[in-house]
Amino acid sequence: MVNNLPKGSGELVLVIDDDDGIRWVVEKILTAHGYEVCTSPDGQCGLAEFERQRERFELVICDEVMPGMRGGAVLDQIQLTAPSVKRIAMSGFLEELSGSNVEGDSSVLRLAKPLTSESLLRTVLEALGGLKAP
Repeated sequence: MVNNLPKGSGELVLVIDDDDGIRWVVEKILTAHGYEVCTSPDGQCGLAEFERQRERFELVICDEVMPGMRGGAVLDQIQLTAPSVKRIAMSGFLEELSGSNVEGDSSVLRLAKPLTSESLLRTVLEALGGLKAP
């Protein structure tokens, strides 16, 4: 099954999550499957990193529930400054994904934690336009 998981082509992905373990796992999965990854521990740092490489990022994956700046606000800011960048909101709390700033925004995909390699890679591929939702 592992060999059948979708692969990237070097797309640059920004992963923003306050949980070190989640950032590490997502980075390892994505890099092992052909993506280039930058990580950030919170919304403010994530937006700063995004601004440094705005022209290169193709996708931002952001935790919805973080101290300080919530993920929906981060993704909204990215949408305002770079509307072509794809966005994924993730959370371990399904009610946070359904009641967040990104609810009703069909351009933001949702990814529930705990995630699997398959759910992550398929959602990333869908966000980047390579897979249609069933």
